[in-house]
Amino acid sequence: MQAIAAPNVALIKYWGKGDQKTNSPASGSISFTLSAETLWAKTKVLSRDVSKGTIGPTMEINGTTVAVKDSLVRLLDGFSQCAHLTGASASSGSSALRLVEEFSRDISIVSQTNIPIASGIASSAAGAAALALALNEYYRTNFDRKILSCLARLYSGSGARSVYPGAVEMVCDANAHSLLRWHAVPLSVHPSFHSLECLILLLSSAPKPLSSTEAMNRCADHPSQKARLVRIPARLDRCRSALQRGCFNDLAEVCEEDWKCMHSVVQEAAEVTYITEDGRAFSDWVTTQRRTAGLQAFCTYDAGPNCIVFGFPDDLSRIRKSQPRFQYLACKISW
Repeated sequence: MQAIAAPNVALIKYWGKGDQKTNSPASGSISFTLSAETLWAKTKVLSRDVSKGTIGPTMEINGTTVAVKDSLVRLLDGFSQCAHLTGASASSGSSALRLVEEFSRDISIVSQTNIPIASGIASSAAGAAALALALNEYYRTNFDRKILSCLARLYSGSGARSVYPGAVEMVCDANAHSLLRWHAVPLSVHPSFHSLECLILLLSSAPKPLSSTEAMNRCADHPSQKARLVRIPARLDRCRSALQRGCFNDLAEVCEEDWKCMHSVVQEAAEVTYITEDGRAFSDWVTTQRRTAGLQAFCTYDAGPNCIVFGFPDDLSRIRKSQPRFQYLACKISW
């Protein structure tokens, strides 16, 4: 069986790791999950005959065999640990733990994605969610979405949010086991926001100059990153409130404030610039149009050069007509 997941775009960014062992974030975050009709990762897990070959998992992405990374080992460990912690029963009535041990790790993971990899459009988030869903089907562990969110996080920190549709928040349950502490939850949104759509300004499909993980590691102990983390709880409150009240301008202002702060930290602490001059000029134009001409749209950037715009359909059409020289990809939000 094939599992499918879509990327999510953070409104309040996940930037900074907490516990490395569980790949937990240093703070909460809020995102929109996009529709898998446009951008997707599809993954299936197959049994592998190891009698004549190397034991352990293999992984293939878009037809190319890739090296098994620590993140995959961490995820597979997580399935066994979650079976221990939850005492989950598989849908067949057998012990989930027995099934995990029985199938072991002699598996082939086959993934396909139409998302440019490592270009700042959350390909790893979609891949992590699809992989967690596929392993849940393969092992017949029947884990719920909360646990699957924790498991996806083990592979990719932002992947935890792609397990859910719509608006999603990453939260911490301080009383839970460390493996299950950080997980995503769906957020309620004002009905007027269900008309929001996404427009991606495609400035580059090339891999970014520095991976998100490496850039986060460089930022970890920098004073600007520590100062940023102090401000995140207030931004989360503002973002959550704007989503629930349906106040677009409040949402736009806090989201723009957050991505600009994050990229300022990256430039100062990691000494890398993800955003191009064209991208910066475009996002400045959108902000000016919103503040002076009533455009109901705002921009955000993850760790990459491609600009993501959220707005209402007529406003996104207005952007395309006013800025025709750029290449755009229109996406729905998975309400």
